[in-house]
Amino acid sequence: MTTWTQNLEETVDIFLNGLADLHREHDPDSTFYASLANSYKKEIHKLYREDLAVASLLDTSHLVAHYSSELDLNPTFSLVSSLCGHLHGAITNIAESFFHLRSASTEKVKWPKELTPQLSGMVPGNLALGVRIGTGEIAQHDLFADELQLMVDDVESALDGVAKIGELLQNGELSPRFKDEYQDPATRDIILAAAANLSPSSRGLVQQVVFQQKNNASQNQAPLTRESGKVLRQELRRPEKTAKKGAFSGLVRAVDLDTRRFTLRKVSEWGSIRCIFRTPSEQRAAALEGILNASVKVSGAYETAPGKDTPRLMHVHEIDIITPAAEQNELDL
Repeated sequence: MTTWTQNLEETVDIFLNGLADLHREHDPDSTFYASLANSYKKEIHKLYREDLAVASLLDTSHLVAHYSSELDLNPTFSLVSSLCGHLHGAITNIAESFFHLRSASTEKVKWPKELTPQLSGMVPGNLALGVRIGTGEIAQHDLFADELQLMVDDVESALDGVAKIGELLQNGELSPRFKDEYQDPATRDIILAAAANLSPSSRGLVQQVVFQQKNNASQNQAPLTRESGKVLRQELRRPEKTAKKGAFSGLVRAVDLDTRRFTLRKVSEWGSIRCIFRTPSEQRAAALEGILNASVKVSGAYETAPGKDTPRLMHVHEIDIITPAAEQNELDL
């Protein structure tokens, strides 16, 4: 039984053979054009079988992840499910981070479907997974539309950073160009956390992953490897040298226990601040206890974007609970 792919390839063969026949009429003794047609067939078949599928995936995705290994990565249900879940979780974390940073003044706004990651497709032969953000155009009549568009733009910019960060890893270090290109400390931290999370682990089958976007579909994107993950995790743990000390009060609505990060919302004058726990491990459990949905005061060092006074990333050394979660929930009601 002939497959759809074979039907398409046979159509291409007809065109190429027809061109070879035309040239043969003018030069009956030459076999050059027939040989050239056969060579072109192989390349065109590859384009249809592999490259066109990836190109179509790139055109309909915000990000495409290409997974590879020295071992044969058979796309089993369990492997694909695991990779999809990991990718979905990492991009959801990016979207949630910007949602909390942007919507600090609109506490009652529900999670918008436009920020929900969706699987846009898969190419089994390349083990490539495509993800897009949201369901399409943002309704202009939505009162939240302008701020929502900014959130979508933030997420797309962060995905661009994830796709590029492999190129900025040089000799076991992250190039200073990363800080120059992404000057907002909170955005930098979100990209770093996502890239570290998406780098292959030492225990998994995947040995490297290359990320591409439709607006940056270079064939020479630098991969993230197991070694890349180590460098990025070290970068996440490295404290920023800053002379700005301060304390801020606000609400905590979500905590990422794996990366020790949360967003402090409803901060007077500033709106919201992304926070990192910098407490020693033996103190961390006590510091984390009870902060979810509570009103808290955080103290430590903070970073601002160049030329601005707004705190964007807080290196927290101490947390004090002002209003416990149970009491805060009653106040919110």
